[in-house]
Amino acid sequence: SSRNTCRDLPVGTITVLPFEEYVARVLPAEVYASWAPAALQAQAIAIRTYAWYQILRQQQAEYDVTDSTSHQYMCDYRYPSTDAAVAATQGFYLSYEGQVILAQYSAENSHPTLDGGLPYLRPVADPVGLGKARYGHGRGLSQWGAQRWASQYGWNPVQILAHYYTGAQVVDPLG
Repeated sequence: SSRNTCRDLPVGTITVLPFEEYVARVLPAEVYASWAPAALQAQAIAIRTYAWYQILRQQQAEYDVTDSTSHQYMCDYRYPSTDAAVAATQGFYLSYEGQVILAQYSAENSHPTLDGGLPYLRPVADPVGLGKARYGHGRGLSQWGAQRWASQYGWNPVQILAHYYTGAQVVDPLG
């Protein structure tokens, strides 16, 4: 697995955090705090969903997720803009046919995005990624694409997530 270079902890250290604190620490490690609020909110929902999916799978008894790129990169710093995005989406997650999805995402997915082999991770035409070099696995949400949809086209987080996760729904557990 990959090593985390932003936390000064020995490899194998297990940190226990409240779930939303985890999301708040991952968000600014995955994207820029200066990005559009809608892009930050979409990413917060994807982060929360990805972690929740891993927790539900419980493949290992000692921990739920790593703080490295093996799962989601997490540092110990936070910013007002990313904290606001986490607070605005607290508890929100993505589901497909009533199940929490594997909300994969990468930095730049290009055009079209790649097939993730799941009904909600199908290739999608992504004109904002046209001509961009793929950086990452190319499946699911494109982080830079989300920023472009939010900042250049005014899309909200639900529009962004619906674009990248075919047929998935954003669920607000509080209704």
